[in-house]
Amino acid sequence: MALPVVGMFMTGCNQTPDIPFVDSGKKTSECIVLDEKLVKVDKFTSKIRSLPASQVQPYLATLPSYWITSSVEKRIVLRDAARKKQQLLAEKQKMECPPAK
Repeated sequence: MALPVVGMFMTGCNQTPDIPFVDSGKKTSECIVLDEKLVKVDKFTSKIRSLPASQVQPYLATLPSYWITSSVEKRIVLRDAARKKQQLLAEKQKMECPPAK
């Protein structure tokens, strides 16, 4: 009776997994934050594109868009927003985040 019990301990109970444990909770939350920032940049870009050039400066005065651009000229604002989007996408790829749904 003792022989099968010893065999069971030798084959399965003391093995460690091949893959080390990685806490993906922090990574997942950082990916969600990046996705939210990308959505904000996309909304910002679409709003700026829909405005005439004369309306961009008054619109920007009402928003805290300093993390995207510091300009008020439409062409430069759109360029800065595209750069910010590429920067966020590169950071997301570097972190190996899954694609947004």
